[in-house]
Amino acid sequence: MKEQNLQVLVFIWPGNTTDKTTLKEAVKNLKKDFNIRNTVFVADRGLITADELDDKKYDYIIATRRRRDSLIEQLMLKSIETTENGLYAEKVHTEEGDGKEKKDRHYILCIDTDTRKGRLEALKRIRHDIEKKLSEMNGTEKDLNAKVVKILGKNKRLFNYDTSKGLSFSLNNEAWKYENEIAGKFMLVTTKDMKPEEAMKQYKELKDIERAFKELKSFIKVRPVNHSTDERTEGHVFVCVLSLLIRRLIERSCGMTADKALQELRRLRVNEEVIDEETIYRRNELSDDQKKILKEMNIEEPLKIIFS
Repeated sequence: MKEQNLQVLVFIWPGNTTDKTTLKEAVKNLKKDFNIRNTVFVADRGLITADELDDKKYDYIIATRRRRDSLIEQLMLKSIETTENGLYAEKVHTEEGDGKEKKDRHYILCIDTDTRKGRLEALKRIRHDIEKKLSEMNGTEKDLNAKVVKILGKNKRLFNYDTSKGLSFSLNNEAWKYENEIAGKFMLVTTKDMKPEEAMKQYKELKDIERAFKELKSFIKVRPVNHSTDERTEGHVFVCVLSLLIRRLIERSCGMTADKALQELRRLRVNEEVIDEETIYRRNELSDDQKKILKEMNIEEPLKIIFS
């Protein structure tokens, strides 16, 4: 593995601090400590809005909510030319800024054709299951409205219903058509004038961040944090983040997951033998994968035999 100069910076805030509050300080420290001049903020839907980022004068690539915004709902209905399974992106709209305080906003419509197929199938199942359950209900049941709401769950927008005189329901055709049309689609908004495919690629890298958080919570077990002082809490979190960094370096160097690399190295064994009253330690043969991992990590192969 090539030598690299690495800096590790960990921000820790009180547990009741909102994500929006930490943004300004985090970006400020990135520019200060890493001498980063230009920062592009990438976020999933719901974390922060374009208006809030415009106020802070940050460039961004963010996903928008697909409902409850007339412009987004209109743009989501546009079609994207696809040729085969995969990810596709097209710029479908631009809002011009004032050239001073507010930058141009570019709206990029993306589609994952594989996800679309699965979502369309799921919509059919959801419709069938809900219609079946509602049809089987007794219109005189106690707490009828509450039971209908529970059955509909997050799919309440797909049906019209009335429980004032028993139960009557029907499919909301407009909502049904819209959900089928946007299946597998998502909308990005960015102030960077870049190719749609590049913006989508940068956004999709959020999956790596999500995977990192999952590893911190599960494999590395950053929580629970049972420490009595702030200094110990900071040390605990720093060690966990450092562990995550080591896992990533292993993956970059070896071209395999850290779990697989560590699993291979765990197969290394040393047996103790006594020959002519002298104790020696003999390791087992290295596999090709073990040799590759040690080589890529710039670690010398352990000696075949060690004399006591």
